Amino acid sequence: MSTKDQIRLKSQELFAEMGYEATSLSKIAEKVGIKKASIYSHYENKEAIFLDVIRVMAEEYVSNIKNTFNEEEDDIEQQLKHAFFRYIENWSDEEDVTNQLYNRLILFPPAGLKDKLGIYIEESERIVNEIVTAVIVKGQELGDIHADFEASKITSSFFSLIVGIISESSYNKTYDLEEQAKCSWNIFWRGIAAD
Repeated sequence: MSTKDQIRLKSQELFAEMGYEATSLSKIAEKVGIKKASIYSHYENKEAIFLDVIRVMAEEYVSNIKNTFNEEEDDIEQQLKHAFFRYIENWSDEEDVTNQLYNRLILFPPAGLKDKLGIYIEESERIVNEIVTAVIVKGQELGDIHADFEASKITSSFFSLIVGIISESSYNKTYDLEEQAKCSWNIFWRGIAAD
């Protein structure tokens, strides 16, 4: 692994654990095992590191969603169901550094960087929404999903349901995530499935 990749990965861990403001270049250098001055061979400053971390996170997010949908799979219900459960499984992992940093960003974006972060986050969300909407449109064309529902609205409901399930599980310790996900999926699919 290159030094630049090590800087990015160790910085991601620190940003997730301590936040942007509390993470210094000295702490990053110490975590990587290099001198602080060596960081400048790879990045201009802490902001550049942070934005690179977010860029890679956004790219990996899009890549994971693309990989979730198997283009050779014709069963639309199974494609969406697989994506639904995989999304919940990935984003409900509280030990995952990416999730920790993403949650911190949503609640406490670094001062002065909100607009720059928005570029990466909004673009990745736009691409992911397009991927899911394309699957829903295909389902409508095949007659699996009600054609009288706007595909983009179904996509919005799909993600709203996921976010609700994940949010609930983050603070309700008695919450049965798996059971709630199964129940929610069944109701969601029954609501959009063509008769």
